[in-house]
Amino acid sequence: MFFLALVALPLSLAASPGGSRWPAGVFAASLVLFLVVSARHRRRAAQPCPAMIWPARAYFALGVGVVLAHDRFGANELAGMLLLFAPLALALALGTPGDPDKRGGMPPPRRAWRFPAALLALLFVALIVSTWSRGGLVALLVAAGAVAWLLGRQWIFALGALAVAMALFGPSHRLLDFLIYDGKLRGVSIDMLLTGRPEIWRRSLHTLADFPVTGIGVGTYSDVVPILYSPPGAARLEDAHNLFLQTALDLGLAGLLAFATILWLAFRRLAAELRRTRPTGGPRRAWAVGLFASLAAFTVFNLVDSVSFGTVGGVAFWFLLGLVHALPPPPRPRGWRRRWRPRMLYRARRRLVLAAILTLLGLTSLRGSLEHNRVSLAAARALVSESAALPAAHAGLARSGERLCRASWLEGKVAAARGLDGERDAAWSELLACTDAFTRMMEEHVPSSEGLARRAVAARPDSAAARFWLARIRAGEGENAAAEDLYRRGLELDPRDARAWQQLGQLLLIHDPAGALEAFSESCFRGDPGAGNCTAAGRLAERLGDDEQALRHYRRSRLRKARERVKRLEENGRR
Repeated sequence: MFFLALVALPLSLAASPGGSRWPAGVFAASLVLFLVVSARHRRRAAQPCPAMIWPARAYFALGVGVVLAHDRFGANELAGMLLLFAPLALALALGTPGDPDKRGGMPPPRRAWRFPAALLALLFVALIVSTWSRGGLVALLVAAGAVAWLLGRQWIFALGALAVAMALFGPSHRLLDFLIYDGKLRGVSIDMLLTGRPEIWRRSLHTLADFPVTGIGVGTYSDVVPILYSPPGAARLEDAHNLFLQTALDLGLAGLLAFATILWLAFRRLAAELRRTRPTGGPRRAWAVGLFASLAAFTVFNLVDSVSFGTVGGVAFWFLLGLVHALPPPPRPRGWRRRWRPRMLYRARRRLVLAAILTLLGLTSLRGSLEHNRVSLAAARALVSESAALPAAHAGLARSGERLCRASWLEGKVAAARGLDGERDAAWSELLACTDAFTRMMEEHVPSSEGLARRAVAARPDSAAARFWLARIRAGEGENAAAEDLYRRGLELDPRDARAWQQLGQLLLIHDPAGALEAFSESCFRGDPGAGNCTAAGRLAERLGDDEQALRHYRRSRLRKARERVKRLEENGRR
């Protein structure tokens, strides 16, 4: 915690190439709030229950404030924030009344807490459901199941599971259709299920590789990443859609390690509390179960989304961690004193050896990482806000590119910003000679550069992306035979690319219907990009007289006209 507050955050703030200082200030205030709330663990466990009443009330007041301001947040962001409150309120509503452990210090101390907790749980859950956030709904189901199971309310879990099964597999299938397709007309694929997140994660990993030590700063993702790694005119990215990746980008890899350690310690503390309260039950167990379910739901949600630091959701998250660490420690016997034992010494020795190994590994690559981080920050500042510094940034990247391959990407971006397209192509040609990781992004930036595409094919003969790039250029110039050959060779290297199968099918449509049918079929079964390949395959199969194959493709299509065609073919078959 002190590393985040005193080292990672100031370093990230000083290195930030753009964006507002406001998110960093909110994040710093969140860390202060965590320290204030968690300081209550210093109280002895023998103190009375009201020790945690006011923090609990303040926490739920923050949740009600989020509800009142829900119009200011996006659907996914709102669902992620409310997941910090809903499971805790649900656990307090379902927990047993009374207080069998008078030293617990956990609300609620009386039955009167259950009714307002139930109202809050109903409010939070209803608003999460109304957002129709798929990640939020899945995380809510996980949290509700954990609460019911850990509180011994298995009958509630069974009823809930039955209700969900009926909704998913009932006659309408509307909920199942929403969870899988979310209104999209394409077929099922990883990219469709994750709504483009793999591409966002890929760009975010490129960013992290260029800024491993300092990160890009809290709240600066939308100002830095689109400018450095997206082509002009692309949709603006707001965050990395993964909390751990976003934390690494905000605070660097060391900040990510510190954050992961804090999160692991919180889960460890909650697990110990759940084991301790299993025999007694009561409100102290309900409180521990609610905290565990809230933290678990938030973690699950943030694997595919990011309620980032420096936002209201970030404040609530650190407030929740403060409540976790404010749990009273177990009572110790009178006269207890900590003593070093051989086992404890052995554990400490293991940790010291592990720390020494990690330190040596870090020092081995630290020099190169620091240098690359420094020149990358100079380039980011020049591209984002200091155009007068472009020449100096260009020179620094050129020197760094002689030692580190990936520095050539930013060198090309800076050269393009200066209007030096020849130097950009030269830098990216050097990049192609050592890695294929940037080929797709190069095509996005200069899709019609045949020279670069040819160099990509020559430098990376095992790269499917390079062949597809050159094939699209050749097809645009009317050289269909050369384009077909490039597509076929690329698909031998990467047969999973549904978009390439679709483009090959379009080229074969006139002179080779059977080959076009095969290409459209492959595209249909690999996710149906554009939502028209299954229908096109069905039409071709019908034209070639294969009604059975046509029906199989039409049924996979999500277009209305394809389903209408299925009905007609089935009616003709019955006649």
